Amino acid sequence: MKGIHQCDNRIVSIFQPHVRPIVRVKAKAKVEFGGKIGASIVDGYTFIDHHSWEAYNECDDLMTHLRCYKRRFGCLPEKFEGDTIYMNRTNRRILRFLRIEIGGKPLGRPSKEQLTEEYRTAMAKNIGERNEIEATFGTGKRVYKANDIRAKLPDTGKSWTAACYFAKKCDEVLKRAYSCLV
Repeated sequence: MKGIHQCDNRIVSIFQPHVRPIVRVKAKAKVEFGGKIGASIVDGYTFIDHHSWEAYNECDDLMTHLRCYKRRFGCLPEKFEGDTIYMNRTNRRILRFLRIEIGGKPLGRPSKEQLTEEYRTAMAKNIGERNEIEATFGTGKRVYKANDIRAKLPDTGKSWTAACYFAKKCDEVLKRAYSCLV
């Protein structure tokens, strides 16, 4: 024994053997169960780019998100606004190489430009736009029950999750159509 407290591929439910415990450092509940999704939002619509039953580091999803965006829309995005976990040196290098604007705080000490009120306003706007994805996850769990998937097979669970976010997308379409009528 080396003092390691982990058990790879631990089964926590006989009826859902694909579900793994995911340790959450920031959350109230220290352990969550269920799928982990990597999603992107374009014009208010949520797209699921990656779904996994295993715990993984989201920073590796950048290229997946960019490939999915390119496949959907035929071009790369002009700007990438991701959670801070996406903003590591490697991903920043990739985004600069692809000439995609980075909507996040730069690494290192703040420059004199970053101390201006105009810069702070732009950063506050970026933070608000990045928070949209976190709100989407919360809405998906609370309203569309994406945190209560009880499918017995992994593929059925993925389909169930996709259906939750599809219902959310349909709701958004109906809200936009209604607002055009009023």
